Amino acid sequence: MAINTDDLDADIARLQAAGVIVEGANEMPWGKQATFADPDGNGYVLQG
Repeated sequence: MAINTDDLDADIARLQAAGVIVEGANEMPWGKQATFADPDGNGYVLQG
């Protein structure tokens, strides 16, 4: 699942403050993206 955000860096900071392991942000041809997983191992992509 991909989730669009207007402020990727702020959302990454909020997730990390809540104890979520976030990989990225990585520069892509269309913008930046980061990935994380929920406690069940489902993966998510944040893109901004």
